[in-house]
Amino acid sequence: MTDSERDSAGAPEPESSWIFCPDPEGMPPIESTSRTPSVPAPDGVPASDPTPEAPSVRDPEAIPGVQALGGKGHHLTRLLMAGVRVPPFVVLRTEAFRAHASDREAGTLPSSLLDALRQALFRAGLEGIPLAVRSSAADEDGARASFAGQFDTVLGVRWEPDGTEPGSPDELARAILRVWASASSDHALAYRSTSAPATPPDSAATPKPVPMGVVLQSMVDADASGVAFSVDPVQGRRNVAVVSAIRGLGEPLVSGDLDGDTYEVQFPDDPRDTPAHPTDPSPPRVTSTLSPQPHMLRLTEGGGTQVVEITATDPPQPVLSTEETVEIARMARDLARSFGTPQDVEWALVEDVDAPRSLVVLQARPITALPDPSPEVAASPDPDQLALSAERRIWDNSNIIESYSGVTTPLTFSFARSVYRDVYVQFCQLLGVSETLLTEQRHVFANMLGLVRGRVYYNLLNWYRLIALLPGYDANRAFMERMMGVEEALGDPPPPPRAGARWRDLGRVVRMVGRMAREYRRLDREVTRFHARLESELAPLAHENLGERSPDELLALYRHLEDTLLHHWRAPLVNDFFAMIVFGVLGRLTERWLPDEPPTLANDLLCGEGGVISTEPARRIMALARTVRNDDALLARLRAQPDDTRLWKELVEGADGREPPHPAFRAELLRYLDDFGDRCMNELKLETVTPHEDPAF
Repeated sequence: MTDSERDSAGAPEPESSWIFCPDPEGMPPIESTSRTPSVPAPDGVPASDPTPEAPSVRDPEAIPGVQALGGKGHHLTRLLMAGVRVPPFVVLRTEAFRAHASDREAGTLPSSLLDALRQALFRAGLEGIPLAVRSSAADEDGARASFAGQFDTVLGVRWEPDGTEPGSPDELARAILRVWASASSDHALAYRSTSAPATPPDSAATPKPVPMGVVLQSMVDADASGVAFSVDPVQGRRNVAVVSAIRGLGEPLVSGDLDGDTYEVQFPDDPRDTPAHPTDPSPPRVTSTLSPQPHMLRLTEGGGTQVVEITATDPPQPVLSTEETVEIARMARDLARSFGTPQDVEWALVEDVDAPRSLVVLQARPITALPDPSPEVAASPDPDQLALSAERRIWDNSNIIESYSGVTTPLTFSFARSVYRDVYVQFCQLLGVSETLLTEQRHVFANMLGLVRGRVYYNLLNWYRLIALLPGYDANRAFMERMMGVEEALGDPPPPPRAGARWRDLGRVVRMVGRMAREYRRLDREVTRFHARLESELAPLAHENLGERSPDELLALYRHLEDTLLHHWRAPLVNDFFAMIVFGVLGRLTERWLPDEPPTLANDLLCGEGGVISTEPARRIMALARTVRNDDALLARLRAQPDDTRLWKELVEGADGREPPHPAFRAELLRYLDDFGDRCMNELKLETVTPHEDPAF
């Protein structure tokens, strides 16, 4: 709809009234390392006069509600009015979404709306600096549902007063349209339908897109960032605040790409009190779990982000001091008292001229699911007394984090746990372990993995117990530690063998070597059979819409695949066993023959190995990128359409009944989906949406 069409349809609201500007006097300034020199006011904007169309708000009662600003915009304004230091921002209200969301098909916004945004950004001092263009849906960050991770955010967007690239109005418009488009994504609509109040049984209506505001907020180059919970979100302890922290920007922590330091701050008030006492009678107790951080994300002068390597220290240095940890924890508890509900707070520490590493709050939302503290936790709030049992447990994710990074759903964990159990029972049977011993040690196989605060870890002691079932414990243990990336070997040696046990173990080694020699000779043939079985079972399902099957049919199909594939995992097991042995031998030989070389030499030597199928998706994606780069029309189309779903339909199905505009590129895309549609980041997680399920991904 054009501007003239809107005018002829009636008397619309002034588009400048759709922009909300909090009072800058209530917002302490934050210096941005990427800020450009100040510039004159845009044409038509007085240098100092207030702008009535973009009202400032100092009275908390005058703060527009979530239906007007969206959840994030409303909560940021509440934080501001509570005196919390918040990066400067303006909000494009949900009215703009209702009026202009359809403009995403055109790939731009009306000039009148962009001009109003231009004036508002100047008023807020946000011209010429990198902005985060963030979703602020009406349902977002609410008490019923958080919508965390469901909508898009665009980082490093600039508005330059002279309209030069890369800070042109088109860049700002594309960012806003992309955020609006995410309100209609399949996963956002599905999330809303499951978290919304129950609908009548006969209701078949498709969930409508969430009314979407947009927050345009200054980005800060954080020295440290993280998340703080005003209460323990896992065990429900009301007197314990939990702080997670990493160096640099917090995006790798929030997305699960990096694990941060975790700090538990135990306040000395009654754990069952909510909210906490206004004053703490004695200092809080801080316990920490440090996580090595190989790199961090920092802001560049151009407004983008860059990965900066971090030099490892021994021992690892904490991200936060005790004083900073307590300050962040108190801030989260203070916000919980102010808002009357436990809070999940994103924060950052920024370097200031006046004081180093001052605290900034990026956003806060209610904790939507909080367990009641168990009687044991309520009676014994000391973290040292909360062990599951007296038995020591060692959790390690050195290797498995590559497969299950970040937070993992219980559904995925329960599936992975059962698969590990079944597969490693088969492995021990293959190596000749008796059925009696396997039955006695069934608890070991059932607990190879653990889910700790939503993340998957190896239950390391059970892996050592598994290796102990096999002959040649010392050698196999060393190979396993190298393969799993365990940097600190278990200090407790196995109990010494009883008289004659060494000879019995030697006999078992000889028998196992004979078994594995036979398996090695058959390996190529077994791999061929395995691939054939895999293809025969999965190929017929590749293009079937399994959503059309009934639950009973799906369960029967799953059981069938479990019987025909998972219970016949011989070839991968034998291959993995020999890979472990050969990799361990290579590591030992490089250390012995080349002692002055770095310990990563064995890995570096294998990097040149060809024919690795797992590298092929990256090569094919690079080929697709080259095709786009060499086709100006195709590149322009991709830039002009911010809605990924619509873009996919245009490229594959064509628009308005026309043939797809780029047939060669379309063919490349479809071939990639056929070959690697199930391959993506976190592909082993059942909750991950793969390119095959959503090609717009």
